[in-house]
Amino acid sequence: MNRNEIIAKKEAMDKHFMETVGWYSHYVPHTGSWINYHTHGLERSYGHKNIQICMPLSQQQAHGLANMLVIEIKKGKKFEAGVDYEGLMAKGYKVRFIEAKECGRSVLRLLIPDVNGKYEGKFAPQLENLDDAPNEPLSLEQD
Repeated sequence: MNRNEIIAKKEAMDKHFMETVGWYSHYVPHTGSWINYHTHGLERSYGHKNIQICMPLSQQQAHGLANMLVIEIKKGKKFEAGVDYEGLMAKGYKVRFIEAKECGRSVLRLLIPDVNGKYEGKFAPQLENLDDAPNEPLSLEQD
């Protein structure tokens, strides 16, 4: 399968998911284990900004988180930037969203803190590339 056929197949899948479930997602691996996972279609289908996750997670983990958030959005929950949310994660972790850009579109980036509720060390890169997270691999590793 050549590149154009792969792109056409992906676009057909995206269209199918928009028509059947109202949203779809992309997973873009970055250097190391960091990813740019983001949704499409939430604004159109549910009147909610799309979600972005930039963390060292597998595709399955990121999709599980996004799916859990979309279930809440479908129930009418409106996530907002700068608000701490309890009860979404195990072990009492509070999560927060911040405004970010992903390829020119405004999204809400999910932030998950360390066990102390901080965004330091390996959790700090979640706060990087807020102006426009590219869809191409880039280094998000700490020195």
